[in-house]
Amino acid sequence: MLERFSKVSDLNIIVIGDIILDEYIDGTISRMSAEAPIPIVDKTGFNFVLGGSANVATNLKSLGANPILLGTIGMDEYGKYISQKLDEKGILSKHLTVINKPTTVKTRVTVDNKQIFRIDNEDTSYISLEEEEIVLNQLSLILENKTIHGIILQDYNKGIFSESMIKSVIAIAKSHEITTFVDPKFDNYWFYNEVDFFKPNRKEIYSALNDDALSIEEAMKQTISKLSCGQVICTLAQDGIVYLSETEFIQHPTQKIDVVDVSGAGDTTMSMIAIAALLGYNANQILELSNAAGRAACLKYGVSTITLSDLKFP
Repeated sequence: MLERFSKVSDLNIIVIGDIILDEYIDGTISRMSAEAPIPIVDKTGFNFVLGGSANVATNLKSLGANPILLGTIGMDEYGKYISQKLDEKGILSKHLTVINKPTTVKTRVTVDNKQIFRIDNEDTSYISLEEEEIVLNQLSLILENKTIHGIILQDYNKGIFSESMIKSVIAIAKSHEITTFVDPKFDNYWFYNEVDFFKPNRKEIYSALNDDALSIEEAMKQTISKLSCGQVICTLAQDGIVYLSETEFIQHPTQKIDVVDVSGAGDTTMSMIAIAALLGYNANQILELSNAAGRAACLKYGVSTITLSDLKFP
């Protein structure tokens, strides 16, 4: 199954999207607060992990490809940390755009490896047209100097993707005949026209169509029709993953596992879909590899990356 991965180091893949920093605060609970009926968490440790589109980039890297990350970070310590962490992982941070908007940070408080609550610090307003232009100029600069095999648009509705930004990126990719992959979110779902691979999850596809009574195949057909996209891959959590093109409808069940944490599993799946497609695997193989990648991510605690050695096939 992994024979084609001997060529994975040849793949240059641009990831454009919302960059997130995931913060984990670990603690223990031994008493209740006298101020309110809530537990007191005694902090025992903390950790920062690259999330959002940065997690997609780090998964591409750990699987052997060469990711280039485009996006925005804030003028704050969190943004500096993201740049530093990317550079440490061998993913250049020089293409990131620093803007006057806070870096998106998700802080999870965990006890015994279980989340008890999460705090999000973010500004989800769209970046300015001037900032869009800076990001697009970075994209054009990269394409002038490097052969790029795929572009992933990783959307979390945190402000980088306006309709105009989406259309510009897709148009640039098409002009260079580069394969496009999209992991959409709710707000911009119908803006991703004519992309090659479109990967919603079940909640996103039914929310976009506003019709829970549809079969998953019909929901995917309507998505292809409305977006004029090439292929749709829909993740169904414990029910597996489904593929639809003009000629094929394929459903792969997932292997039952004791899930540790689903955080970031969709990012890992997206990374594998892009790599597998660009390496020339067929639809059945793409689903099998993506299922294995998502399963491996769910067996790890927190937002995490996987390697080829983590992949297990039924």
